[in-house]
Amino acid sequence: MVVDINSIYVYISGKVYKGILSNKEHVAIKHIIKDGKVETFVREVTSLSHINHPNLVRLVGYCSSKQHCFLIYELCPNGNLANWLFGKDRVLSWIKRLEIAVGSARGLQFLHTYSEGCIVHRDIKPTNILLGPNFEPKLSDFGLCKVIEIGETYASSEVRGTFGYVDPEYQNDRRVNSSGDVFSFGVVLLQILSGKKVFNLNLEKPIPLNKMVSNPILIFTIPTEK
Repeated sequence: MVVDINSIYVYISGKVYKGILSNKEHVAIKHIIKDGKVETFVREVTSLSHINHPNLVRLVGYCSSKQHCFLIYELCPNGNLANWLFGKDRVLSWIKRLEIAVGSARGLQFLHTYSEGCIVHRDIKPTNILLGPNFEPKLSDFGLCKVIEIGETYASSEVRGTFGYVDPEYQNDRRVNSSGDVFSFGVVLLQILSGKKVFNLNLEKPIPLNKMVSNPILIFTIPTEK
């Protein structure tokens, strides 16, 4: 039973609320409006109900009605990685950046080598990496994930994911496999190192990734104090 609740995040198909269970545990409650989004609910429940890893967000419970679905997760009080990389007056030390990168990689490796099938996330990006009380990273939002045989591929009817993070090969052939997540994670690593967004819709000409990596100004102007 939820004894207290308030909204903390709004996304396309619903809202995320902060709540307190009757056992005093603080949780995040993801509200999914069923209007065409029931597939997202089923995927998240199926993916997270049987797996457990310190670098994956923990699913506490779920419930469903005719028009609404609710997913209850552990609360990650430090928000998501994007807020800390791109938000104002927020700074991550190099040690924290390294720990977040390594922890996220461990979570991704667990998904890709899971004994019951490779779980391809398909939407790895800073907003889907949540940060626990000690800034431990936890991969979240499994609404686009696909479970396939390890080493195999899956032919998708459409390209799913977020612009700027989608593997170009996947965009061309629409074959889903773990390498797409690896590409997306590489983009995230570049952002962790540079502290910059790798794409900007306001720019007439995007900055090439290799220029971001080779430009020392982008790398060494990051504040080092948390």
